[in-house]
Amino acid sequence: EFQRRKQERMGMKKAIAAAAADMVRDGDTLFINSGTTTYFTAVELKKRKNINVVTNSISVAIELGGLPTFRVILLGGDISAQYSFTYGEDVKEQIARYRANWAILSVDGVNPGTGVTTYHAEESVIDRIMMERAAQAIIVADSTKLGRESFSRISALTSGTVLISDHAADPILVERIAKEGVEVQLV
Repeated sequence: EFQRRKQERMGMKKAIAAAAADMVRDGDTLFINSGTTTYFTAVELKKRKNINVVTNSISVAIELGGLPTFRVILLGGDISAQYSFTYGEDVKEQIARYRANWAILSVDGVNPGTGVTTYHAEESVIDRIMMERAAQAIIVADSTKLGRESFSRISALTSGTVLISDHAADPILVERIAKEGVEVQLV
């Protein structure tokens, strides 16, 4: 499933990922959740140095784990092999030990009325903790996710959050999201 989803809207996802990686500075600490756009963000992050990454994404951990100036912590817990992430009580306990400059999150829905959502209820709590324990959140979501509401709510749209999407985004939705205090960047 994860490999199939990586192929969907790949060009958009790579452009969004590059913009997210450009916000990160050498020496930053990052929380990164699972998802195809965060996977592409991990690929783009390889141009950085001295990065600490705390992730529940198996794909992100594999992608960045061998880089000599990166420290990658894969949060251990139950495994969703189909979607390539870890979840559960062990992950929640581990993540509470860390603070980060950025939480970079791939999500399934960004809706001005309901906020940020995902299909995966078991991961939504992990995403929420990442947002709470980071100085700032970056939501990486292509335009097909805007206006959509998925199964499990992660958080409200909050001031200080950055949303990176693509130029195919509905301008009315973008304006409504920005009115929630979200900084919107379109690539």
